[in-house]
Amino acid sequence: MAAAGARHQALPYYDPLRSELTFDQMLDGPKAARPGDVFLMQGVCHNPTGADMSEDQFTALLDTLEALGIVPWVDLAYLGFAQDFDADCTMARQIAERFPECIVCITLSKSFGIYRDRAGALFVKTRTRDQASITRAVTATARSGASHASDHGPAVVRTILQNVDMKALWLRELDQMRRRVARMREQIVAIEQNMFGTHRLAFLGRQVGMFSLLPLGVAQEIALTQDHGIHVIEGDLPPAKSLTMK
Repeated sequence: MAAAGARHQALPYYDPLRSELTFDQMLDGPKAARPGDVFLMQGVCHNPTGADMSEDQFTALLDTLEALGIVPWVDLAYLGFAQDFDADCTMARQIAERFPECIVCITLSKSFGIYRDRAGALFVKTRTRDQASITRAVTATARSGASHASDHGPAVVRTILQNVDMKALWLRELDQMRRRVARMREQIVAIEQNMFGTHRLAFLGRQVGMFSLLPLGVAQEIALTQDHGIHVIEGDLPPAKSLTMK
């Protein structure tokens, strides 16, 4: 948003100290927007918090956006890592069915294991009168980024999805990775409870995806890296640190 020179304002989403969404505060944010403004949100497996909205919260958000005439823009980068691939697409389907204008971005780098190739798609739903101008704008943006984009990543995805056996195998392997990440979360929670009798990390078991925020200080972060070889990255919501589960 900043690189595009667009005016934007960040909204509160997550409290790292309580390890829970600040949903009511986030829901108040769009009230300052004007009709036609865009609301950018992440889809399933929120990065870096790991905390997704519940179905009721997501419905409440869409109700607010619709009432205010705001265009929803959803970024989906971890399809298949929350429930399953089809279920994880529900958010995009609900938005597309409900709003006359919306934007859906999909990145397939993680779910297909082709992170370096940046395969994905951009879907823009708009009113009929605006289709030509939107097409010109999107085309100009795409061409400025890569005059002739590499086809290797998209070709891999295309080959898999157009072959019944390959697609079935990919979906099974994707589900295996999703279950593995879920098991890791469960194991971390169980180890803390069994070894220390505490429940500070119980929130990890309620979250999904590869990321979560841990309430770590700088000294603890350094100790993890230097003494145990566990590397954490700076989170967007200090003082928490982001944990990546691989």
